[in-house]
Amino acid sequence: MKLKDKALMMIGYNPDGVCVYSAYMSIHDYDDADHPWDDEETVKSMLLKRVHGYLFDNQGSLEQEFECHFNLESGIFENGWSRNSEGIINND
Repeated sequence: MKLKDKALMMIGYNPDGVCVYSAYMSIHDYDDADHPWDDEETVKSMLLKRVHGYLFDNQGSLEQEFECHFNLESGIFENGWSRNSEGIINND
């Protein structure tokens, strides 16, 4: 089975590596959705330290893999990276 037009991402971990959030949805829904990491208070209350994800295009090919890290005291984005379909890594 190919994952077409899907964001299999939103796998969020606390500092101990325990999954505290996960979701599977279409890219369209992903682009339009409010995510837990969009709100600093939610990041802090969930202890959402790291989010790792995968985005697939409408052909089922891996379009992007990414990871984001958050500061649990402030709830804001600290750093992250993404790898596109050509394997090029961008650090944020």
